[in-house]
Amino acid sequence: MRMIPNNIAAKAYRIWRTRGIRALTDRIFEHLRFRRRLHPRSSPLLVTTATAWKPLTFPPCPSPDVSIIVPAYNHALVTFTCLQSLCETPTAVGYEVIVIDDSSSDETPIMLQAMENIRTIRHHTNRGFIESSNEGARAARGKYLLFLNNDTVVLPNWIDELSRTFELFPDAGLVGGKLLYPDGRLQEAGAIVWNNGDAMNYGRYDDADKPEYCYLRDVDYCSGACLLIKKDLFEQLGGFHTAFKPAYCEDADLAFRIKQTGKRVLYQPLAQIVHFEGTSSGTDILTGAKQHQRINQAKLFEEWKTMLAQHGNPGENAHLERDRGMSKHVLLIDSWTPTPDQDSGSIRVMDYIRIFQKLRYQVTFCADHMTFDERYTPDLQRRGVHCLYPPYTRSLPTFLKQEGQKYDVILSCRPDVTEKYLQAFRQHAPQAVVLYETVDLHYVREEREAVIEGSKPLTEQAAVRKRQEFHIMESVDCTIVVSEQERQCILKELPDANVAVVSNAHDVHTSPYAFTERRDLCFLGGFQHAPNVDAARYLVQEVLPLVKHAIPDVKVYLIGSRVPKTVQNMASEDVIVTGYVPDLGRYLSRCKISVNPLRFGAGVKGKILSSMAYGLPCVGTTLCFEGMDLRDGEDVLIADDPSHMCEVIVALYHNEVLWSKLSHNGRAVLATRYSLAVAQRQVEELLEHLHDKGDGRTSGIRGVLHTQHTASYVGS
Repeated sequence: MRMIPNNIAAKAYRIWRTRGIRALTDRIFEHLRFRRRLHPRSSPLLVTTATAWKPLTFPPCPSPDVSIIVPAYNHALVTFTCLQSLCETPTAVGYEVIVIDDSSSDETPIMLQAMENIRTIRHHTNRGFIESSNEGARAARGKYLLFLNNDTVVLPNWIDELSRTFELFPDAGLVGGKLLYPDGRLQEAGAIVWNNGDAMNYGRYDDADKPEYCYLRDVDYCSGACLLIKKDLFEQLGGFHTAFKPAYCEDADLAFRIKQTGKRVLYQPLAQIVHFEGTSSGTDILTGAKQHQRINQAKLFEEWKTMLAQHGNPGENAHLERDRGMSKHVLLIDSWTPTPDQDSGSIRVMDYIRIFQKLRYQVTFCADHMTFDERYTPDLQRRGVHCLYPPYTRSLPTFLKQEGQKYDVILSCRPDVTEKYLQAFRQHAPQAVVLYETVDLHYVREEREAVIEGSKPLTEQAAVRKRQEFHIMESVDCTIVVSEQERQCILKELPDANVAVVSNAHDVHTSPYAFTERRDLCFLGGFQHAPNVDAARYLVQEVLPLVKHAIPDVKVYLIGSRVPKTVQNMASEDVIVTGYVPDLGRYLSRCKISVNPLRFGAGVKGKILSSMAYGLPCVGTTLCFEGMDLRDGEDVLIADDPSHMCEVIVALYHNEVLWSKLSHNGRAVLATRYSLAVAQRQVEELLEHLHDKGDGRTSGIRGVLHTQHTASYVGS
């Protein structure tokens, strides 16, 4: 296999090769090659020599989440290899294994006796895949059923990724994984069924690491070699349809019936399985069990021909058919791959991704730096985002030249990125609505920093930035800002600009800790952002010493990623510099006050909304709360100098009634003004206005798209 740097599939395959499973699969290949050489059209070669089967001990699981159902007919070594890969692959999911021995005449029964903590059902006559699978489902104890071919080897995290998909997408009905050949080539990235009933294993024999095969998608169906479905839904549908006995096309039929219920059929590429295709039934569709593939394909077409009439012609535009479940396409560009657990801008990008997906857009994401992030790129892919990265995409203009015509919307974040690609947007995607997402008004933030620092170079830099941003605003179809205050700031100088307000979105969290159980202060913010570094220094050096005179044992937590030396050096017994934390709730649920002495910056401050989400009252400067319409003394407490800030902190620290009021009102603000549902309505309204004007992207909504706040982000 050609190894691709920074690629998850390649890494998983390397892990598989070094875990001892390769030796077993090599034995299988030798066995199969020997069989085909001597008996190319005979029944499977039986193992006639005694084999010392290695005992496998599975973890006991009296209450499994997932029941793994493995139908098996002969090929004892193949089945053993599958079971060993299951046994040796760690998982956080509790599971049981049920093997259906469909009247094997080789060493399969003996081999299965060497297993501990699996359940075996043996047939006295061969009944086929469908009946075996249905019987395994009836015997299953898990909430989910996972049908797995015996001629497979599972790769790390496979079952965790399948299960997680149901958590990420509650409307999922059926989830299948990425099937690989043993040499690493792609066998299937979901299947496409054409309007004549023929099926296509999308991506067959291609490089499995290409981005188009690496993001979650709605598909026509996934191969029955690996399928996860809720048991109650499987029972509701009556299991695999017995009209397709003994096997073939039952997986497509099940998928179509699931879609009729309103559920989705999803391909999850991060769940990877090696499949030794044809081991069980051969590959000749004219003989043996494989001949039922051709027979059942005709049955499938007859049953579903009305629905299939909406599908494409055989072999045409597979790259469009693969995303048939999405009505439109959006290209989203930012400086870097979103890191939503580290900075507010990334949370805003993730909000847009969720919103566009809810509006049935297929989302493509491109980071300006064009790299594959081993942690965050797969997280986008498992959520259904088509990500661009080398060596498959060398540059965004090159990609747009090839595929720009398919995009309905281009959303570009931040001024440097937007300026860099604006010409390519217009040249290669002239039909697309181009939106400029400011994240915050950079020139306003830089002007304020220049004033604080008293710096002429910073003042000149802010002026250059202002000219850059205004040029972009005059060139795009609409500029998006986070507050009405920022919108008015633009319209004062560019009255003809199209400007819409879409703030960020936050979920409200419950906290088990009441006023009397909380203590200490905190400051939240990504420290790659200059305003946060300045605010942390101001808090520690100017405000905290005054507070400690009144509350001697109080501590302050500085929470945020990418901590510079200047902040690290502030650490002491009373100042805890946490750096990056994966779970903000650990601190925001236990601290008593969020203190935010920002002296410059712009935009809606995600640190405020994150704090409110956990019921944590906020104290901050006037600038910290700008554009949010928050009431002093009702929603937050405002103070603009160290002594006043100390005064309100001390008062709030000891006043449970005031603390409870701010905590309750903060959560209410989030629920009414900063929810994802409200943000979605705002984006939908914006797009409707733009698409309803002229050719879909011009003249638009000059000055009319202004709205109330609709969303939020962390650590601004």
